[in-house]
Amino acid sequence: MKHRGSLRAVGIIVFVLTSAAAFAEDSVFHVPQIGRQAPELRASVDGRKTLCSITINSDDELKVFRDRMDPDKFKFVELIADPDDPQWFARACQKMSLEVKAGRSGCDVLLVSGHFGGVFFGDSNASLDIDELDRHACAHSCDAILKQPKEVFLMGCNTLANKERDHRGDEEYLKILVGDGVPREFAERVVAYRYGDVGYSLEQRMSAIFSASARIYGFASTGPVGAKAAPALKSYLAKNKNYSAHVDALDGSPNVSLAQAFSGTSFRQTRGNEAFSHNYYAESCGLLDADPNGKVRSVDQLISSGRFFAHADKAVAAVIEAQNASGGSIPDARTLARWRSNSGFMKQLRDTQKSSPSLFEIRSDLRYMQDVIEFGSGSIPVTQNQVNILSLMLSKPLSFISKDQVCSIAKKHPEVSLESGMLPPQDLWNSFTLEAIGCFATISPKISDRLVAISLGRVGSSPQWLVDAASRFLAKRGELSSDTQKNIFEAALNERSPVRRSSMLRSLASLENPPNWPNLIGAIGNQLGPNERDAMASALSQRLRNPKGDPTAWAARYVDPLLRSPDPIQQEIGLRALQKAHVPNAPSLIGGGFLDPSWVNPVNAVLYAQVLRGIEASGAQKENLSTKLSTAFPGSGASMAVFDPVKDHVTKDPGPQAVGAVWDNLNGHIMTITPRQCLEQSFLMGTGEAGDNARWWCLEQAKIKPDQHECFSIASEIRGESRSGAYWSCLKSSQAQLSPEVCDNAAQSISNARQGDDLRWNCLESLKKMNKLDEASCLRLAEGMSLRGQKIRANWNCLDFFSRR
Repeated sequence: MKHRGSLRAVGIIVFVLTSAAAFAEDSVFHVPQIGRQAPELRASVDGRKTLCSITINSDDELKVFRDRMDPDKFKFVELIADPDDPQWFARACQKMSLEVKAGRSGCDVLLVSGHFGGVFFGDSNASLDIDELDRHACAHSCDAILKQPKEVFLMGCNTLANKERDHRGDEEYLKILVGDGVPREFAERVVAYRYGDVGYSLEQRMSAIFSASARIYGFASTGPVGAKAAPALKSYLAKNKNYSAHVDALDGSPNVSLAQAFSGTSFRQTRGNEAFSHNYYAESCGLLDADPNGKVRSVDQLISSGRFFAHADKAVAAVIEAQNASGGSIPDARTLARWRSNSGFMKQLRDTQKSSPSLFEIRSDLRYMQDVIEFGSGSIPVTQNQVNILSLMLSKPLSFISKDQVCSIAKKHPEVSLESGMLPPQDLWNSFTLEAIGCFATISPKISDRLVAISLGRVGSSPQWLVDAASRFLAKRGELSSDTQKNIFEAALNERSPVRRSSMLRSLASLENPPNWPNLIGAIGNQLGPNERDAMASALSQRLRNPKGDPTAWAARYVDPLLRSPDPIQQEIGLRALQKAHVPNAPSLIGGGFLDPSWVNPVNAVLYAQVLRGIEASGAQKENLSTKLSTAFPGSGASMAVFDPVKDHVTKDPGPQAVGAVWDNLNGHIMTITPRQCLEQSFLMGTGEAGDNARWWCLEQAKIKPDQHECFSIASEIRGESRSGAYWSCLKSSQAQLSPEVCDNAAQSISNARQGDDLRWNCLESLKKMNKLDEASCLRLAEGMSLRGQKIRANWNCLDFFSRR
């Protein structure tokens, strides 16, 4: 990583235990037939060479090349077309491949600039990790970028690091990496494979990725920032007047002139290695096979040849994925017996676990493989050894690193139940402890009941942060006992504070066997304000999205009775739950009569139309629904609310006279109109700009004073590009209610990833100023960033902020 600002420069090599299933969404990646040759690559039709750039951080180096190279001999192609597009590199590969097929050139020179931590990142939202480069190399889907360049500049720290040890110990190095924003799941492997006896060095992997390149340049350790690298490059290029001829003459000999220009730095150069590349990918590409049997065959070959630990990261992941995909039947007993009989392999498997005592997740993975081989999948020793590792970690106060380690292990092993004996005394808990507890698929009723008691204020010694954290925890759980559920709801009935009651009601979201919703809501319906109704609807919608069992049956049991109720509040909550959950089977409700508006209470007409909007329907069907709503609820705005102008390609303008009448009505009732009524009136202005203008008016009129829930409801209906601005307005106007959860919910409602991330940044800064942000909550918001470049910067920002407090 290049040192920039207060980011520390660190040495990084990364081998990530990654699920091959995570790549299945991208049809570009297929395991190739090893030995397939790269396509013939030809020069540009106009005779010029192509310098391709990937500018993730500073463009200082690129400017030097642009200024010094002859435009008659070089053309420049920036491969990052859209830094907000997570698939930018795959699209760049496709584009350059088409260039080659059309008879033009791919990349003759490649320049990559960015901080590096196993992943290139920087000021841009774009990022590029070494595993992605490996996958494209396996698939031969990016040869125009990876296999054509004769010269590759990797302008980032440690891009060509080898395995030489430096002054840092494992644990210290891990803290440095995570503190610099490198994701912890990357960082642990950085430490293990940077210094350990397993895996290949980064220098070797780059020589495999760019196997056809005559020269590859990078840094063995800390590299200069762009502003300092630029003068060195300028000096170098000044001595190479005809750079096109220089590229033609490259034969793999060391570039003495460039090495002199970067003297005093950790500059290193190597060359592509075709033989190593062939062997490396012949051994590793099969581990990405979608077929569990194919994965295991590749692992079997590695163990038999003594090459397992050269690919330990992907090999262990392949075994775990095969186990999960097959329910434990793959690898079969005969294969496991053959591995077990390989005494040299088993000894190294045990010894490797002892070599890095602070790297718990790696120890967990290797221990799991050892236990599966020795005892078989699903056996008591397999589970017990994972319990032992987790218990050891939980016995001490958790940090941001150890919390992530616990969560990663717990999520990989959902069969491990968290028992009370695994936790330390409550005085050793911190906010990370509750975060870690929430990562377990199953926790004992004893722990659940204690957290319920804490969240309800019934454990007198609990500090406020613990009460809040326990409430957040309850909102995520799915297996609370019936008695626990009853305690929560009874406490909600007696809670006088609307904010506390809303939080408690949200905790019902994941109940395994929820109480009788219609009866309970009917009992307290007149006590529920907008926020609390939204809380009940959120609880229902979460279970509609993730039901335990048949979603249709679940909706029929818990939502249908609400819709049938003559009580408009019950009906409102049921409709809001459907709206939030985007339930496709809503038409089956009300005995299959959901699309007939005769059952809808008029006060819920627009809300009903908003639910209809999310139903998959043709333009003609939407027009028919609009006509029905116009007849059933004249003057309500429901007939317009049913349309999504973007999705349905419909923009309806009722005309200036009708719009003027609505404005007269809004201004005439400004002292008495409610936020919900204001929103409903805005739909009378059609689906175009006039409706958005009215919704902004509803947000900005102080006399209406929408609360946070109502504000977000109005903001979510703004159809134009200013929706994110409306969310920011809601957050600003209700800062007293601001919380990490509120920020995250608001950001998730914005479809544009960049705008959602911008809102999270706004929240992070606001919460810091209000002193309402702890380290765990900050990191949780950072983790929610959609774009990886944003996520890395936010992660570093949180850690840096709390390290200075």
